[in-house]
Amino acid sequence: MGLVDVDVATAAEIERTNKLMGTSSLLWTDVLGRAGLLAAGESVVAFCDYDYEPDDPVYGMGPLSGAKKLQRQSMDEIRRRHEVRTARVCYPPMATTALGAIPGALLMYALSAQVLAERGEHRELPELAFDTMELWRSAPVELRLDGAYQRALPEIHRRFEALAPQEVPAAFGKLYA
Repeated sequence: MGLVDVDVATAAEIERTNKLMGTSSLLWTDVLGRAGLLAAGESVVAFCDYDYEPDDPVYGMGPLSGAKKLQRQSMDEIRRRHEVRTARVCYPPMATTALGAIPGALLMYALSAQVLAERGEHRELPELAFDTMELWRSAPVELRLDGAYQRALPEIHRRFEALAPQEVPAAFGKLYA
């Protein structure tokens, strides 16, 4: 593979990211609350992707880490302001359009999906959605559906470091077989 240079996010890009990923739930719940459309005790759910490792260069140390921290704070604030139940749902990495904008994210997603598939633990959105229903049975503040992914991270990182360009098609056989 190889390294690419990526410009550092500008202040405006960081602000947009924080607003969209970090505080957007608070913005729309405040509008609904003022309109009388939020009932005390009802649920507000924020979907987030996997929780990052502290040394992850994109999520743990870059601008996205601030947005993820803001999301947690926003959910606490929504709970306080509107007396609703709030929950964050943590999925493993999913194939989304956002992955294409993050350097190396598509490769890491493919590696994580490959490793999880080899272990019989890769789950697609319909399966994850079914498990999300736990929110309405037990009302947790956080629902972690990324446990298998978290356990697989050492193997994912090992493969990422060892992967050579000529190995790319064969390295992902479980994904297209």
